[in-house]
Amino acid sequence: MNCSHMQFASVWVQLEDAYRGQHGHGGDTAEIYLYLVQHRAPGCDSAERVPEPGDMFYDEFMDREYDAVNTIYEICRIFANMREALIFWEDEDNEMVELFWHLDDDSWIFNQGHRVYIRVQPK
Repeated sequence: MNCSHMQFASVWVQLEDAYRGQHGHGGDTAEIYLYLVQHRAPGCDSAERVPEPGDMFYDEFMDREYDAVNTIYEICRIFANMREALIFWEDEDNEMVELFWHLDDDSWIFNQGHRVYIRVQPK
């Protein structure tokens, strides 16, 4: 996990809101944007569009996306353990699947886009 305390807290607060069914996006579903936990990267930040394979900054962009989704995943894992919550993550088919179903295959990380939808429910 690679984020500041403030970035961690910004995701945690959204998970808490969803846990209570009070998230502004959809009650028990939080819409969390990847930029909330991304480190600054001037080359990527100045891009007018998502780079394509072979473009300048493509590898850096993909590394940032991967790190951001992985960080959000880790925050969700900690939240689920500490709050005894069930966490569901919208997958590439727009289906809500239990978060920890993905543990063996990280290819799903690259299908998230610029935000993730996370449903949080008490156990």
